[in-house]
Amino acid sequence: MRFTLRICAILFASVLAAVGFTAHRGLSWRVDRARVEAVEQSKSWFKTHAPISLPELKQQLAEGLTVVIDARRAEKYEQAHLDPEALGSPLPCLNIPPGSLLDHLDRLMPLVEQGFSFILYCNSATCDLAEELAAEMAEQGIDRSRIRIYVPGWVGVEQPGLPT
Repeated sequence: MRFTLRICAILFASVLAAVGFTAHRGLSWRVDRARVEAVEQSKSWFKTHAPISLPELKQQLAEGLTVVIDARRAEKYEQAHLDPEALGSPLPCLNIPPGSLLDHLDRLMPLVEQGFSFILYCNSATCDLAEELAAEMAEQGIDRSRIRIYVPGWVGVEQPGLPT
């Protein structure tokens, strides 16, 4: 009987923690199908309209008004990431995984106001984390035309030997 009460208490505490977490993060218990569809359409738009080639990436970094954003998980970013400063950019690479954009808006929005554009990348051409982050950025009001995707991702950083 005591064991059952302990289990119930643990389950109850877990549910309360989950409710508190979702309320704190502004998350809903219900799926907003219209929002999910809008995000999927936005991701699709970025896949077809925003890819950037390696020569374009190098050129934009050399011009100095582009910020590179690594959309991979923090652990991958910590291991290695593109070094845009070695290619002429005045700013280091930022790490903003999808779902964490709101935590980074305070440092991202001044860059938007200063006229910077953004190049996002993730793991590889089959990864869609960069497109997901691009959709979140557009949802926050950042003009789509200022967001490009380096589709080859990390693979396209390592293979040609870009600085890390």
